[in-house]
Amino acid sequence: MPAEFSSFEAIGFNLVTCFLFFLLLAGLCGSIIAVVTERLFAVRGKVFYDKCAQQIARMTLWLVGIAFALGVIATLTLGFNLSPELFEPPFGRAMPFLLVLPVLCFILTFIYYRSWKALRKARMLHVLIGLAAGVLALGTLFQLLLFVRGLLLPLPGLSADAGVAEVGRAMIRDLAEESSVWLSFIHSAAVGLGAAGAASLAWLLLRRKRDVYGRDYYVFAVQYCARWAFVSTIAGLIISAVLIWRILAGSPPGLTQTPPLVSFIVGYGFPLLCCVIWGVILLSTAPLRHKPGMVGACVLLLCAIYAQITAFTFMLPMP
Repeated sequence: MPAEFSSFEAIGFNLVTCFLFFLLLAGLCGSIIAVVTERLFAVRGKVFYDKCAQQIARMTLWLVGIAFALGVIATLTLGFNLSPELFEPPFGRAMPFLLVLPVLCFILTFIYYRSWKALRKARMLHVLIGLAAGVLALGTLFQLLLFVRGLLLPLPGLSADAGVAEVGRAMIRDLAEESSVWLSFIHSAAVGLGAAGAASLAWLLLRRKRDVYGRDYYVFAVQYCARWAFVSTIAGLIISAVLIWRILAGSPPGLTQTPPLVSFIVGYGFPLLCCVIWGVILLSTAPLRHKPGMVGACVLLLCAIYAQITAFTFMLPMP
């Protein structure tokens, strides 16, 4: 393992980054689950969907707010020491503009949650607000992936004195030429939906004594969120396998390194273990008895995301 990935500072930085990434993924994709759940209420008329959507929207607001706040703090404190290229031209000039989509996403998510009762008789308007928040959330995620790719693989022909518009055009050109960026985006969205489902299970445990909706509701909500986590995580693993194959097949020999075996074991074994836990919850007649599994799956998924990031970092051909 290269020294730059095994030093104590780098490991600490990657752990913080991974934790923030987990919160951000769960928060950004949680709004999508909330909107879909609210629409299911309109279609099926079961009030449990409405209550569950409102709880997920509340969780999303908290996660997005915490992730953005901690992300800014971590970037300003740790970034200067471990990743000073974040603040160097040309990307340093673009960083303030990266806050536009996240801020708009947070504002719309806040309006979506806080207007739940006020717009009860205008459901379509409320859903449209949530849908707009979800679109901005996906845009924020895509923007983040493009920026990280630009840091890892410097864009050709981009000088240090390039302006923000030139950086944007270079990213768009790179996007048109490299289809794996879209695959990475789809993979991140699937992982985010899985993380949102997993986080929702822990959130339901936290809110159970505050939101007294009855045992039948929480049995429904736990199994509903577990289904989101299970299906999305399986989809994420399949897309990840395709992405790994694309990276290894498309890179010239000698430019990639084989990740440590432990990265594959943790990165892909832990999500499967999480799916076993969620499968038990789905099949259980008393899903509320599996509280340790609900919380433990979040921890396992967090470790898996860290291991997958480590594996992809090894495989990406560095200039």
